[in-house]
Amino acid sequence: MKKKKNIKNGFTLIETIVAISLFTIVIMISGSMFIMSQKIYTRGSALSELTQNARISLDKISRELRQSNDLITDFSAAATSSEIFFQDGHDNIEITYIQYFASSTNLIRKNLAYEFSADPGTYVYHDSIDGFGNPPNEILLEERIIGEYFNDLIFSLSNGLINTYLNLNNAHANLKINSKTHIRN
Repeated sequence: MKKKKNIKNGFTLIETIVAISLFTIVIMISGSMFIMSQKIYTRGSALSELTQNARISLDKISRELRQSNDLITDFSAAATSSEIFFQDGHDNIEITYIQYFASSTNLIRKNLAYEFSADPGTYVYHDSIDGFGNPPNEILLEERIIGEYFNDLIFSLSNGLINTYLNLNNAHANLKINSKTHIRN
């Protein structure tokens, strides 16, 4: 009589532990790579948004500065300013002004006009004085948010160029940009 060997097919305990350990290591590496790629994607998206925001804002400011009739911001008192104020050059019929400044983390654009109480609706220069020595009243024509995520907004004037420094920051990225703009006058 022949004896049958009792052969059982399967894994030993050591083989099972090694297989589970290798599987766990592969899953951990895959998970880490996924999390890292998500962080890189989020940072890239945030930086792209900041770049687009800065580009649009700088384009608008530069275009309006190049077309301005008169720069009102006094750079002689201080080398830099956190706002810029100038006469709008788009409309030669009405005398209006544009002001850019950062408020909280937003870039704000104000469109202003000046008039005397005795003659409402007739816009005058910002530094005009009526017959009694009174300055004109400021009228807010429009106020809009032009951009978001602004930490710093600094203007300076040198050699006829307006230097604009922007620092934008959101939760995932930081962007610093400088620009120079020729003014008309």
